[in-house]
Amino acid sequence: QDPVSGWTQRKTADGVYYYHNIKTEAVSWDKPDSLKDEDELLTDSGTWRWVPDPDEAYLPARDVKKNADGSIDCVTERGIQVTLPKTGPDWPLLKSSLHLLTDDLVLLDNMNEGMIIHTLRERFKQNKIYTAIGTILVSINPFKLLPLYTPQMIDKYYHSGGNRKNPPHVFAIADAAYKSLLHDKLNNSILISGESGAGKTEATKQCLTFFAEVAGSDTHVEQKIMSANPILEAFGNAKTVRNNNSSRFGKWSEIHFDKKGKIFGAKNVNFLLEKSRVIYQAENERSYHIFYQLCMGPEAAKFKLSSDLESYFYLAGSGCTQIDGVNDEEDFIDVVTAMNNLGFKKEEQDWIFTVVAAILNMGNVNFKSSGKDVAMIENEDKVKVIADLLKCNPTTLKDAMLIRTMSIRGKESTKIPFKEWEARDALDALAKSLYGKLFDWLIGRINEAVAVNQKTETKFIGVLDIFGFEIFKVNSFEQLCINFANEKLQQHFNTYTFKLEEQVYTSEQIKFVHIEFIDNQPILDLIEKKPNGLLVLLDEEIVVPKGTDETYCKKIHAAHAKDPNYKKLIKKDTSFIVYHYAGEVMYDATGFLAKNKDTLSQDLYDALSTSQDKSTSDMYPPIDPNRERKKVSLGGQFREQLGNLMTKLSTTSPHYIRCVKPNSEKRHDLINSVMTLEQLRYAGVFEAIRIRQKGYPFRYTHAEFVKRYKCLSLKDRKWLPLKNKTNQKALCKELLDLTKQDFSDVQLGVTQVLYRAEQQRVLELLRNLSLESICLLLQSFTRGWLARRFRNRLVKSRPQLRDALAKRSDLPLVEKALSFTQDTIGTLRRLFNFEMKEHLQTRHLHSQLVERKEVTGLLETAFPKDPEANFDELTHAVERGDLIETFPGTPAQLEIYKKAKDKLILTINRRQTRADLRDGVEKADKGIISAAISRAQQLGIPDASEVAEGKKMLERIAREELVHSSLVSALAAGGCLRYEDSAQKSISTSDLDSAIKSAVEFGMRTAAGKASLALGQAVRNLRAALIAAPDWTGHSHWPAVEALFTASSGLLEESGEKAANAEAQWALDELKLRTRRREIHVPIQDAIKRIDEDAINEHLSALKEAHGCGADQARRLDSLEQDLTQSADKLKKQAEEARVALEQATTSLDENALDHAIDLGNKLPVTTTQAVHLRELLAVAEIDAAMKSKFEHVERSEVSFMLDDDLAAATSVVASAATGDVVALQKVEIINKLTTQLARLDKALQHAATVGFTSEKGSVALEQGQLIKQLREALLARKWPVVEQLLGKVSALGMNSPEISLARAEVAGRSAAEDVVAKLIQAVADVPSPTETVGHPSEGLLETGLAQADRLKMKEVDSVVKAKAMLDKIRRTRAALQKACDLHAYEDYIALVEGYGQLYSLFDVTENLLTQALAFAWEIKYRTKEVAQAEALKQEVELIRNVQVALYADGYLEGPVPSQLPAKFIDTTRIASANTAVASFPVTMKLSGYVVAKGKAVLAIREGVRSLNQNPAPLEQAVAAATKALGSADATPELTSARQILERVQVARRDLDQAEKQVVQKLLEDSVAYAEEIFYENPDVARTRALRDRVIQLNEESRAALWIMDKDRMTNVLNEANAIRLNTAHFEKIQHLLGLGENDWLKLEIKKAAELEDPSRRLRLTIRLKELALDSHGDMFLFERFKNLRTAEDFANDKLLTLDRKKLAAGFIQFTKNPIHTSLTEIIDPLIIKESTRLFKNVLGYMGDRKYPYPPTLAQEILQRCIEEPQLRDEMYCQIIKQITANPTPLSVSRGWELLALSASTFPPSKSFENFLEMYFRRAPQYSTKYIAAMRDVLFGSVRSQAPDAAEIESFIPKFFNPSQPTAVSKYDVVQPIKTAKYPKEFFDNPDHLFLASEVLN
Repeated sequence: QDPVSGWTQRKTADGVYYYHNIKTEAVSWDKPDSLKDEDELLTDSGTWRWVPDPDEAYLPARDVKKNADGSIDCVTERGIQVTLPKTGPDWPLLKSSLHLLTDDLVLLDNMNEGMIIHTLRERFKQNKIYTAIGTILVSINPFKLLPLYTPQMIDKYYHSGGNRKNPPHVFAIADAAYKSLLHDKLNNSILISGESGAGKTEATKQCLTFFAEVAGSDTHVEQKIMSANPILEAFGNAKTVRNNNSSRFGKWSEIHFDKKGKIFGAKNVNFLLEKSRVIYQAENERSYHIFYQLCMGPEAAKFKLSSDLESYFYLAGSGCTQIDGVNDEEDFIDVVTAMNNLGFKKEEQDWIFTVVAAILNMGNVNFKSSGKDVAMIENEDKVKVIADLLKCNPTTLKDAMLIRTMSIRGKESTKIPFKEWEARDALDALAKSLYGKLFDWLIGRINEAVAVNQKTETKFIGVLDIFGFEIFKVNSFEQLCINFANEKLQQHFNTYTFKLEEQVYTSEQIKFVHIEFIDNQPILDLIEKKPNGLLVLLDEEIVVPKGTDETYCKKIHAAHAKDPNYKKLIKKDTSFIVYHYAGEVMYDATGFLAKNKDTLSQDLYDALSTSQDKSTSDMYPPIDPNRERKKVSLGGQFREQLGNLMTKLSTTSPHYIRCVKPNSEKRHDLINSVMTLEQLRYAGVFEAIRIRQKGYPFRYTHAEFVKRYKCLSLKDRKWLPLKNKTNQKALCKELLDLTKQDFSDVQLGVTQVLYRAEQQRVLELLRNLSLESICLLLQSFTRGWLARRFRNRLVKSRPQLRDALAKRSDLPLVEKALSFTQDTIGTLRRLFNFEMKEHLQTRHLHSQLVERKEVTGLLETAFPKDPEANFDELTHAVERGDLIETFPGTPAQLEIYKKAKDKLILTINRRQTRADLRDGVEKADKGIISAAISRAQQLGIPDASEVAEGKKMLERIAREELVHSSLVSALAAGGCLRYEDSAQKSISTSDLDSAIKSAVEFGMRTAAGKASLALGQAVRNLRAALIAAPDWTGHSHWPAVEALFTASSGLLEESGEKAANAEAQWALDELKLRTRRREIHVPIQDAIKRIDEDAINEHLSALKEAHGCGADQARRLDSLEQDLTQSADKLKKQAEEARVALEQATTSLDENALDHAIDLGNKLPVTTTQAVHLRELLAVAEIDAAMKSKFEHVERSEVSFMLDDDLAAATSVVASAATGDVVALQKVEIINKLTTQLARLDKALQHAATVGFTSEKGSVALEQGQLIKQLREALLARKWPVVEQLLGKVSALGMNSPEISLARAEVAGRSAAEDVVAKLIQAVADVPSPTETVGHPSEGLLETGLAQADRLKMKEVDSVVKAKAMLDKIRRTRAALQKACDLHAYEDYIALVEGYGQLYSLFDVTENLLTQALAFAWEIKYRTKEVAQAEALKQEVELIRNVQVALYADGYLEGPVPSQLPAKFIDTTRIASANTAVASFPVTMKLSGYVVAKGKAVLAIREGVRSLNQNPAPLEQAVAAATKALGSADATPELTSARQILERVQVARRDLDQAEKQVVQKLLEDSVAYAEEIFYENPDVARTRALRDRVIQLNEESRAALWIMDKDRMTNVLNEANAIRLNTAHFEKIQHLLGLGENDWLKLEIKKAAELEDPSRRLRLTIRLKELALDSHGDMFLFERFKNLRTAEDFANDKLLTLDRKKLAAGFIQFTKNPIHTSLTEIIDPLIIKESTRLFKNVLGYMGDRKYPYPPTLAQEILQRCIEEPQLRDEMYCQIIKQITANPTPLSVSRGWELLALSASTFPPSKSFENFLEMYFRRAPQYSTKYIAAMRDVLFGSVRSQAPDAAEIESFIPKFFNPSQPTAVSKYDVVQPIKTAKYPKEFFDNPDHLFLASEVLN
């Protein structure tokens, strides 16, 4: 509101804003500037107009500027700049009119294309698909289901009248026609037109539905009329690219009514069926539905058809055989059902489908051309099929397909063979002809079924469903006929509209200007007028010889050259244009003549006329060849039909429906404005609007005008006095004058007031202002009056309510008070949302008393009965009583409840006692039985059979105890508990066998007896196995005994760790002893035999490990292991003595020492498979001794040789001994000594071959021994080249001996002196050549050459000098190498390693010596094994130094008390790198070996410390290995620290293990704390910590779950506690509660839910409790027992007129096909009763028992009304159940259950009906849980405010009835998170304090 200007915004009843100036009384639809904001001022200012738009046709736009050329620049609402040319449309626009979406386009302020398309577009978006143009209806296809066609809607339009005006609707048109027929006694017509897909067929069906519903008939013929639709759609409709269900024929349907207005019959006329569709369809289209339906139907095989649609030529060509959302099989069933409803005989149906099948097979006949261009049939079997179907002669039919007969009058006929294409055309023509005649037959047969009795006078309403105007890319003969028909109808439309308008103006005697309209008569003359009309000339041309499409076109071009409505196309002679009223259309005349002829080969005609099937032959009656017949063209037939139609239409009062297709994609919620506008032009809508616009579109009778606008006389809430109270016309003028507005253009006619839109705007604004004041006044008065009346009625009813409340338990008084109150208040209760406290209390009291009465009835019935036989009944009754314990009741009612409850408690205790007795007897439990017998005495059932059985069992248990005692005694004797020599013989099974036999025969029943028997049998098997066990004195494996110690044998406790008794434990320990002897003792003995010191040491350390045996086995093991240890120690001492002697002798090579060492070695028990290290030393000593020569070393004083028999003549040689004495060498003596030593050496080498040397010393000795052997053999064999070769090898090894000297002397003696120089030169040259031997070969050559030179007394020549110099350098080098490689300083390596300062000094000295020696070698390029060894030694020293440095960094040294995680001290990078570097290096020093070993040990220790938390085993192994390798457990500080932390870890592991076994929270907490103190963390600790946490968690969870009584949590926590052997008082309490019955448990849980204020849980539990009650006593809630149902007699008596009231009563709640006359339930409000009967029609329609279109919309209306009106809910449930009951039609029953599912999912039943409905759902044939779940979701949730729409309903059904999901659960049945609460302290201490209330559960 703007107080300055006075403008105020208001709203009409329809929600449209308008504006009133309270100062000037001005009114306006346009928003005044003073009320606009800045944006509105900016956008709404200026001039607005409509501008063309390529997408929306027209859009509103505001002028920006006018250009010099007359064009206008505009901007649309969307901000798009547009320039409107001067020649463009000049349609101004009032911006405010955009939101006035009027129902009638005639009422628009400015009627132009822009405003019209805008209005239609915006209405379409709001699902307002109907719009009026005066009396014409525009219908836009929504392409979706809308709830517009229900019986309720029919009723709304049929009962319209008074001042109420309904919105536009197809029912409004049908209603106008029907009422015109009734009141004016005139025939009426409804003309429905539009293009394919616009909704013509649906509009037609809706009209017929309306007539069938409102008129009905006495013969139910209206249902037959409705049944014709499925047949006509199947045979006359097809899928096109524009429409999935397009009618391909025109139809005129006449519905005839008798004088009473009831339907009497009907008649249908069809025209222009599109027969060409049978043989050809465009891409993505289909042929007629029936072809697909029959192939997919259940009877396809009967008619020789296949479901493979692609196999039929007539169907496969378009590439489309299926339609989304269409089930052809189901549609076929609908067709057959419709035929049955119309009375089609089975023979007729079979004939119809036979013809369809024959047509399909015609398409599959294949023709081919012979060599003479004559047609032949490839698949003659198809002809046979067709002939069989049509009952024709196959030969005749085949000949007719291939040959045509030419007959000329007076001459003999001629047979002319068809060409291939001619034969195909002829057969296609037959298919079209046959289908066309079949369709005509169907129309006739339907007309026969709904025929009108000609003797009865009737009036009719004709409904014309005709194709709309068509303009395609190619327009042929069919389009010319269709457009001709539309021209005819448009002329009729224009004429009628024009006449009607002028008739009104004339009759009203007002001034008006004559209305001009477009007269399309010239176009009609162009098409049909003789002699030159287009269709007339076409008929002439088909009879002219040699007439063609071209000759036809020449004639029409010539005849109409000057016609302005006709145009010839220059480029194509066979095309022409006709200027129709809807636009120009170009026609292509190609094929016009053939289509107009519609001819069929006479031979094929004759073949069918001779059919044995009368129906077929009747369609082709025989033709007399002598009688001339006149063939009527197709165009002629159509003109005749159209002429008849127009004649008939001219006698009717017409009504028009123009159907519009909004888009070509067939999509809902999409409107193509351009396409829509084009169709409106074609339909002549704009012409109709123009006619109405030129006149006075707004008109009311005088009385209607006064009634509508009399409110204008209200001013300032007072009525102004009116002078003319009787003269209505004068009163109209007076009212207009009162407004003080300019209404000079308003015309006051004789009976009407007529005016235009401008005046209408002002009048409606004034009326809205007045109505607003009137409504406020009326509301004020009415509300006060109603409120006072309501209060008075409340006061009147209060005393009776208070009296009833005071009496409390008087049910009749309470019911009387409620009834009185209801009658007193009446319908006012629906107006006021208020209820008196007394009324509310009384209703609550009433429900309690009713429940009390019902429960008392149950109690009175159950109490006298035997409580045992009727326990469930008594339990249910008492449980019901428990639920209403606080409800009021009479003393008698309360008394019966108390008695019944006491009786039930007694019965429960007795039943429990008997159950305990049975359980005790079953378990043979003496304690249970004794206690139960005692209770039985107290409960008064001492004679119960269970008591007797219990006493018998006690007697038996007493006898069993004696047997058990014997068995225990037998177990105590005859076994073995100590090893002795005679122990095996002392074992006996006889007494035990006897005891076991007695126990088995007796049959042990008690738990103790069974356990002892099982143990006895297990021990007996053990004794038998021990008796049979071998080698008691030894250690053999006892597999039979071992096999007995399994989890199921009975010899082990449940834990599996201990034996069941002492005897079994002894056997188990004995198995351990024997295993230890096999695995440790035997290997030690074997190692002693092998003198394997390492193995001895290894197994001796295994002896130190605990054996875990009992005292008997420990005694024997201690003795055996002491002897073993002594033997091992003695052998180790002997082996050590021999080893030392051998090592020293092989080092010193002293002959005596060697012999002594060999003697010691031979005394040891050394064999080929034992003591490898000693055998090697012994073998080396033997080789060294054998290499000793038995003659002294001498030097020959002259060049001589004597061993060569061929060259030497001397037998002795003079030589000088080492002493200086001259001696003579004797040849024989030398040979003998060589032979003797060779034999000894050969023996030593043979022994060495059996050893396999691994040490370097052994390898050197073996190599030297083999060389000496070969040298001796070569000397004795006089093989001098070999000797010379071997001398080189021994020299390279640095060997020297008398025999080597001898050999050299002998070789030298033989060598020629001239070879000396050459050898020396070559030797010097060869020095740089590398060698892998010890020493260089050139060294020996030099020595040899120089020796020869000495003996030859050679001069000191250059070569000799160089040789001597080189030899000196070599010797210097070798001496330096030997000194550098002398490692004796490193012998005390352990002290060096641990005192590392001296070691680093030695490393420096060694490295210097090695560097100098290697420098000498590199000087002469000397490369030998010694050099390589020196280089290796240098590298070894460097590597060992690195390892030694790494050993003293990055280790753990904190001992048993770490300050942090020990692993954090560790860094293995340096030590690992040093170890890796030395790992692959072959170290030679003991020092190196020790350092490497220490490096490995320390690395292992560090890695063990690092992985200590994960696994202590690596550290244990590392410490043990380090101790062994380094000789002491405290060899290094790092080893000591590792050992100490390891000991603490072992303690932690022990504590953790103990805590895990006992599962005690305190132990678990302490053990984990200890581990954490030393930073010990691994999976074991984590597991124990997890167990600790789990125990803490479970203990807490047990209290939390128990406190809130969460059964699942209690079950889970108990199971989890049992799984870890955890037990507490809370767990025992849980165990007890979980053992309760479900009813008892639920009561306690409900109590707990209430205590915790958890409503969802309480609801779920209450539902479950109710389920249990319904399980037991569901029969109480059978549907027919629902107390709010009427009685059958009451229902029948409400029918005023009926012939059989008993039959009506009998069918009260059973299926019926007829509407009901009253509600099934007790409903007070008559309006609700009436509505319930109307909704019953929806039920009939949805279930298919009454024909209504779009069943989902029927369901939608039911659901919506039940949402809005609770009183209808139970009624609708009852109606649906009634229709399901005794329904003979399975499909109807299925649809009924669908409707129940929809209802249960949308609105709830009343509380009183809830249980009855659930019991009904329980008996559902399937999906019962789904119905119940849906009902509960709605019942306990919020009711929907809006029903699901049709699309939602259609998608809901398959989802609900999905076979793969047959069950469902309500969301209120789904367990929700239980509300939690903190338990109190007293509950923590004592689980018995479970409830806050005083009672405690025991």
